Amino acid sequence: MIVQLIGASILLLGTVICLIGGIGLVRLPNFFARTHGGSVTDTLGALLCILGMIVFTFGMDEPIKMNLLVVVKLVSIGAFLLVTSPIAGHALTRSAYKKGLGGQGAPTLDEVAKFEHGVYGPADTTEILEGGKEWDPNYEASQSEIEEVTP
Repeated sequence: MIVQLIGASILLLGTVICLIGGIGLVRLPNFFARTHGGSVTDTLGALLCILGMIVFTFGMDEPIKMNLLVVVKLVSIGAFLLVTSPIAGHALTRSAYKKGLGGQGAPTLDEVAKFEHGVYGPADTTEILEGGKEWDPNYEASQSEIEEVTP
């Protein structure tokens, strides 16, 4: 009974994640965000649902052979989903980008591959500390500064 409750809880969590992904498909602002949100939550939610079903199966009163057969089927379905779902999402967004859904003036995929730092240039790697000071990893505080900060 406890094992079935744990399995049902995991199954419910996977269902909630799939539901959140479905809401994201409707609410996110553009095609690429919708596809990303849908494919990520689809993969995670489906795998949690399958994990919940596996745990739930071990709580049933069937012979162990039957339980193992069901688990093997569920694991094979999970492996199939783990491979195909991200590939499908990637193929869908890549083909949409190639067809021009990226917007006017968006670089082609060949141009993007040649960028050294990404589409928008090098990433900003500065770290701002409390008080607006920029963090310097090579800075060593003096003993008086350390005493000033510690109570």
